[in-house]
This record gives sequence, structure tokens and C-alpha cells, in this order.
Amino acid sequence: MTVGDGKLPRRTMLAMALATGTTLGAGTTPGAGARAQTAEVPYPNRPVRIIIPSAPGGPTDVMARVISPGLTSRFGQSVIIINRPGAGGNIGVVQAAKSPPDG
Repeated sequence: MTVGDGKLPRRTMLAMALATGTTLGAGTTPGAGARAQTAEVPYPNRPVRIIIPSAPGGPTDVMARVISPGLTSRFGQSVIIINRPGAGGNIGVVQAAKSPPDG
């Protein structure tokens, strides 16, 4: 990545989008914002867990810990980072699939 050419790598763009809370095309259906604003119960209504299927200190863990303060302030809820390494990431993926919704 060079600074002067105006091009950003895909990973950098995704990291910036996650850090700023920007959706990249998700949820852009007409009226989606109006429905979200009229909800009576704020979402999420309990702490949010992010399950990282790799060891602590790795790039995925570091990125989650970088964006978690922004998510905490945006959601008004605690964001908890949980590392579940092993079996090529399958342990963390199974835990995420079987866990109850966060909100």
C-alpha cells in the first residue's frame, strides 16, 4: 500500500468500515432505518460477545480489541471478546453457532 496513489487494500477498507460502524451494502433496503428508529426496545439490550476462533494476540484478536471500544460506545453495551482457539477454528465457530443471540 502506498499512501499517495489513493488506493487502499481490501483489508484496510474493511477494517476502516468496521471501526466506523459503516455497513458495506448490508441493510440498505428501503425503510430499514425507519424501522430501526421506531423500535421500543433498544438493541442490543445485553452485553455483546465476539467469539474469536483463534489464539489471543493474533491479528483477528487484535482487530476485535481495536474495534470493541467503538462498538461499546455505539451500542451502549459492553462488548466482550472471547477467544476459542483449536481444531482449525472449529471450536469457536461451533460455540458461536450454538450460542443464544446477544440482543
